[in-house]
Amino acid sequence: MDLDMEQFRMQFFQEARDILDSINDDILKAETDPENTEILDSIFRGIHTIKGSAGSFELPEISEFAHHLEGILDALRKGEIKLNADIVDAILEGCDVINNMIDTCEKEGNVEIPDELVKRFKSLANRDTKQEDIRPVERKEEPSISIDKRVISTLKPYKEKGLNIYKVQLRYESEHFENGYDPMILMKNLKENSEFYLAETDISNIPVIEDFNPLKLYLKTELFLATHLNSAQLLDLTFDPSLIEVVDIGDLLDGKDEKTEPKPIEIDQEMINEFIIGAEELIDNMDKSALEYEKTKSEASLNEIFRAVHTIKGDAAYIGLDTVNKFSHVFEDVVERIKKGTISVTPQIMDTIFKSTDALKNMINSLKEGNYNLSLPPIHDKLNEIITGKKIEVQDEKATYKFIDKEEEQVFLEQILQYREILKDNMDNLKDNENTRKICKRCLESLLNASKFMDIKPMMALSERCLECIKEGRFDDARSIMDEIITFIEGLEKETKRIGEILIEQGKLTEEELHKALSKQKPVGQILLEDGKIKEEDITDALKRQEIMESASQFKDRVQKEKASTVKTMRIDESKIDRFTNMIGELVVARNTYEYILENIIRSDGMSDQSIIKALKDNLYLFSRITNEMQQGVISLRMIPIKNVFGRFQRVVRDMSRRQRKSIELIIDGGDTEIDKKVADMLSDPLIHLVRNACDHGIETPEERRKASKPETGTLILRAMQEGSNLIIKVIDDGRGIDRKKLYEKAKSMGLDIPMDDTRRLYELIFMAGVSTRENVTDISGRGVGMDVVKTTINSLGGSVQVISEEGKGTEITMTIPMNMGVTMALMIEVDGNIYAIPMDNVVETVKLSNGRLRRIHNRMGFYYRGQVLPVERLSILLGKNGRPKGISEDEMPIVVLRSQKGKFGIIVDNFVQNMEIAIKPVPQQLSDIEIISGVTVLGDGRVVLLLNPEKLI
Repeated sequence: MDLDMEQFRMQFFQEARDILDSINDDILKAETDPENTEILDSIFRGIHTIKGSAGSFELPEISEFAHHLEGILDALRKGEIKLNADIVDAILEGCDVINNMIDTCEKEGNVEIPDELVKRFKSLANRDTKQEDIRPVERKEEPSISIDKRVISTLKPYKEKGLNIYKVQLRYESEHFENGYDPMILMKNLKENSEFYLAETDISNIPVIEDFNPLKLYLKTELFLATHLNSAQLLDLTFDPSLIEVVDIGDLLDGKDEKTEPKPIEIDQEMINEFIIGAEELIDNMDKSALEYEKTKSEASLNEIFRAVHTIKGDAAYIGLDTVNKFSHVFEDVVERIKKGTISVTPQIMDTIFKSTDALKNMINSLKEGNYNLSLPPIHDKLNEIITGKKIEVQDEKATYKFIDKEEEQVFLEQILQYREILKDNMDNLKDNENTRKICKRCLESLLNASKFMDIKPMMALSERCLECIKEGRFDDARSIMDEIITFIEGLEKETKRIGEILIEQGKLTEEELHKALSKQKPVGQILLEDGKIKEEDITDALKRQEIMESASQFKDRVQKEKASTVKTMRIDESKIDRFTNMIGELVVARNTYEYILENIIRSDGMSDQSIIKALKDNLYLFSRITNEMQQGVISLRMIPIKNVFGRFQRVVRDMSRRQRKSIELIIDGGDTEIDKKVADMLSDPLIHLVRNACDHGIETPEERRKASKPETGTLILRAMQEGSNLIIKVIDDGRGIDRKKLYEKAKSMGLDIPMDDTRRLYELIFMAGVSTRENVTDISGRGVGMDVVKTTINSLGGSVQVISEEGKGTEITMTIPMNMGVTMALMIEVDGNIYAIPMDNVVETVKLSNGRLRRIHNRMGFYYRGQVLPVERLSILLGKNGRPKGISEDEMPIVVLRSQKGKFGIIVDNFVQNMEIAIKPVPQQLSDIEIISGVTVLGDGRVVLLLNPEKLI
């Protein structure tokens, strides 16, 4: 067995034992409180989980026995039988049997199902109530139904004759068939009692003849009936009403078609949240396994995909997510056929697997947002085509593939708000200033591209009309349309304003006049007109603005998705928890020691002052050691290897290279470098933009690379390393590099005076909002939306971005992020009576020099330091203050030598205070725009100290 699969099995064994321990406690609680349905539901869920997981790990005996035990628990929770001592004994004995089975499986022994206990389960679960009392409760909402038009047209005449029209779903399993429940008898009875009878079956599950089992049910049958019987009478035709589902579909024949599934009745939100957390992890594993399978055709990877989709299918069915279950079932069938070799793996098949994974991901995202009305994705039809053997057409993926994620939706909103301000600032000078017209035109083109990308047609139309007016010289009309665009953007950002609010904003009304008008029981517009406060055209204009904002509000969901308050979880190594447990024990000992010392002081029983001081000091050292270890432990809990972030881009690169018919290899270097999870989450967005740009802009097609004497396969490297207290992340490609000439021309068109040889300033242009050198907009890049997010995010982390590029050779983008999170050692220094902190990782040395050793070099100060000249400046000046430091003699000037990405430099301070360990807190909102501050800390005396960022000081 594959090592990873064996590891998963071991994990299952441990989790199953934990579940069984919990069940043992719960069943004893239930015995004293038999009416507590929550406890019974919890026990049922535990056994159901064991059953499903055992099936996934090919442990059929455990799965089958758990299924029998599940039967008695199901009857208990439905109230069909009452809990008594005999049933409690049977359940506890069943849990012991499963525990023994697990022990045997761990030792790779033979597992047997105890038939006598299974018979006991069936006997105890025997329902004493009459059949009519156990019919399934009818749902108030119709289940998900989608019926072929041919069937609908056939059934309509029977509906018109007054017959009842039903869809009957058979729920027979192979186990029922083996126990004597033959579905053919029921089908015969239904046919004899119907005027119209149609049976539709799914033959996709029928195996080849060598694998055929005559005692197994392969057909999943749906019946369509026109009958005089009602649903209760149909249920009476079967021995067990739970084996069929009867749905009245008469309304569908009248065109009332519902193709979505309703929110499950009395849904357990806790179960949904558990399902989401588990499904997200399984889908991530599916993605990784699919990438591995595409490269290596590893059977273990394929098994991992199958296990994941099988688990999602089972869990979805259990909590009533029928659409997720139905889609997963078809997806599972395709993977199973690949395993058996009945489907050949082609690039198109792999694309379908990846798109099916994406479809599951989208369903889970919808559930996270509280949307339970899921519909089957389009890829569902493609999966069915594969199962039925239809040929898959190779489509032009460029027409269908689209990257839109929540981060880009947020970026879009930020961009259009910037464009709104640009239009506001320039629209009044449109007629008289050529440069203003260029700015507005560029802004409108960016708005047009962005709204095309988000498919917001009203804003597309407004932008196109405005550009046309500028082109034709109709500047008054253009200004009027810009006003509408600004109003539309406000509608995307805010709630639709009322008439009074619009009039106040335009300066045509005061708040006092509005309140006075509102006190009268008439429409506010009518009152203001009657009082002569406004003109009729003012009301017309305000109504138009209100209408535009209302039209924009329908697109809000695309750009503003309310984030559900979900509980975030992290997996933590058990050994780390054990360390904390031991530390807490030591902490208790240290606390007790203080109590002992305090009692001795109170009693004064002969302990000298010196011995008390020594005891207190010793205990202080003990406290210091424990708190240091706990601090390091807490930090380690939050740290994750950056390969968890980089690994997501394997799929992105794979999809983009296929779509653009390029050959790209992604290399991950330094994946074991650890990073705070919060920082990792923030880095995902910048990295996705850099990776996409490298694949789209940077790396050439195989033909272009051959002409340039390069290997056909382009290389993209994601590299991470730690330098001091900084995390360094590099995105390197061996593509065409950045075209400086195009950037220079772009700068000129924007009215920026940047020399052609000023490479650094030219490269900084790519991080400006709306700037792109791409001539054609694609669904991946070229919109001028995205790269500015890189700079904004890295700056918010107190970091920096550097670009190195050589045309024809490639590009290297380096992100430097300070990692001084939590607690760090810092040098405390004094300037102008204020204390500041500098991270010790950036401090090279502290020196004291006489004023005479400073030199003026190119109008700046410098000094000789270990064979080199370093620049130096007074920290008070760098902080925006004036004057000389106080209390410094000519003979003694304290200088801190610092290191940064730009090199070493010195800062002159008033005094060195001390080195100390500080707890870093986030920068307050009011200081967040000051780049030289990377955090704050509080000293023991209550003073607040700013932590300086050496990377931003010069």
